[in-house]
Amino acid sequence: ATTPDRRNACELLTREDFVAVLGGEPAEPQARAMGNGEFWATTCNYQADTPDEMRAASLLLRPHHVAAGPAAAYGEYEAGLIKELGEDARLAAVAGVGERAGWQAFGTGIGQLAVFDGLYQLIFTASATATADQLSNAKSLAERVLPRLQPH
Repeated sequence: ATTPDRRNACELLTREDFVAVLGGEPAEPQARAMGNGEFWATTCNYQADTPDEMRAASLLLRPHHVAAGPAAAYGEYEAGLIKELGEDARLAAVAGVGERAGWQAFGTGIGQLAVFDGLYQLIFTASATATADQLSNAKSLAERVLPRLQPH
């Protein structure tokens, strides 16, 4: 298996993406990079305070390391969640995003969209807005980010 290039999550999830999907004026993003070599992850978090609420969006990006590809990586990820958190952690399949994607609601008001595309796993979170729920907003962010991920 080849190791994918290390990418900066804040170069993929941009301020423009946040504004287009969630609205508001986000503060400078918080970016983190962890690990090295084959095992790394980068994160990018945006937050905007509007008069009525706080809006937030984040991306975690890492290689999935599953030689059999995105569908197998999705299965392994979901199996790990179920083992750790029980059957309620099963992902709800989301069509049309990456090669495989699933939504996890957690029941805490915060959900995350796990997307497997090529050699990467991406996890998106997004606030709900007046016009769209968390999943719709996370999916919109993913649709903007994914074309930037793969080398063309």
